[in-house]
Amino acid sequence: MPASQQLVWIYIAVAMAVGVILAALAAAMFIYQRHTIRLHQTYAKKLLDAHEEERAWVAREVHDDALQRVAM
Repeated sequence: MPASQQLVWIYIAVAMAVGVILAALAAAMFIYQRHTIRLHQTYAKKLLDAHEEERAWVAREVHDDALQRVAM
């Protein structure tokens, strides 16, 4: 096999290796992005739940206070 043909095969092998590395990097970035989105969604849901819980607590406190004042 002539040297020039060997160089061609080396270039092809290197190009394929770079392609595989880039594909793996793209897959890792996609997985990381989905994970980050899922974390943000979970955080937003917990934050909304906490707000709703606080609103319910305030409503109960106001309602109980008003009833206690009426009872007096």
